Amino acid sequence: TISVPAGGDLQAALDAAQPGDVVALAPGATYTGWFTLPRKTGSGWIVVRTLTTLPASGTRMTPAGAASANLARIVTPGRGLPALTTEPGAAGWRVTGVEITVAPGAFIYRLVDFGLSGAQQDTEAEVPRRLILDRVWLHGLAETNFQRCLVLNSAESAVVDSYLSDCHGKGFDSQAIGGWNGTG
Repeated sequence: TISVPAGGDLQAALDAAQPGDVVALAPGATYTGWFTLPRKTGSGWIVVRTLTTLPASGTRMTPAGAASANLARIVTPGRGLPALTTEPGAAGWRVTGVEITVAPGAFIYRLVDFGLSGAQQDTEAEVPRRLILDRVWLHGLAETNFQRCLVLNSAESAVVDSYLSDCHGKGFDSQAIGGWNGTG
């Protein structure tokens, strides 16, 4: 277990994690920045989760459930960049019991990018895979306009028992989940 206290370096923990590790986030802590799930060797899972009691597997996370569980928050400060993204070829990441959102007044296009498009991801080896969001609350804010909550340009990916909200844009097309450059 790699513990990341409130105010700790989440990216350093993600970089240090190896398959089989748990990156444990502090309940109620806010981690602000742009975080990347790196490519690792090995076939096991790396779990990123809030160290709190979560609703049972099979129970959908809700905003009230997120507040009750005192989920850790990953917040993008904006500048058009997502809160969470993947390196080309990243695999075996499971994000469980985390709130992912945007800072008030920030400009972004999307909250989470699982995979890229164009020349940045034009071979199958570059496609991220085995990525799971489990009991996550992924949301924008009522006043924030952006294109997508989640981009799934990946393979073997899932959104399980999660809640997506306030994924909207005024004057342009937007989606809660969109994908166009993954292998399925």
